[in-house]
Amino acid sequence: MNEGETFIRPLFPSDLEQLKALHEACFPIQYEKHYFQNAVHGRAGMRSWAAIHPCRTSGDAEEARSQNQVVGFVIARVNSAWDLTPEEHVGLGLAPTDGTHLLYILTFGVHEKWRRRGLGDQLVQALVGYSRLNGLRCIYLHTLDQNEAAQRFYRHAGFVAKLEIPRYYSLA
Repeated sequence: MNEGETFIRPLFPSDLEQLKALHEACFPIQYEKHYFQNAVHGRAGMRSWAAIHPCRTSGDAEEARSQNQVVGFVIARVNSAWDLTPEEHVGLGLAPTDGTHLLYILTFGVHEKWRRRGLGDQLVQALVGYSRLNGLRCIYLHTLDQNEAAQRFYRHAGFVAKLEIPRYYSLA
């Protein structure tokens, strides 16, 4: 990695406040603090990665790590086929009794100033690598039908829309 080059790594507990701020900038939905704590600590089946832009510092390694800027993230959870809705079983072609494990993307975002630089693709590759390494059958997600930019991104990344679930999200 070259100095100053953005890279992908797991989210750390020290990323908590930056993650919350970036999530709020990317999404109209407010999440509880425990969601982010679970994400950075890998609890509740969550797995998460960050796109990190290193900031120059003349201090020690710990200070340098604390100066890194989180410019993108993906938070996912390992689910069992048991956790799927009936519609999802049909859409993903899985039986309700199938013991298959899957990776569900909960939230995925890149800071507006850092988009179109390949960071989203790198975050997807982190998901794919994790899924392959852990024998997970597929990666799946939900998007709002109005979120055309996200849908374009996911299609570009190789995802295929399997079904539409009316009123899956209820935004007030």
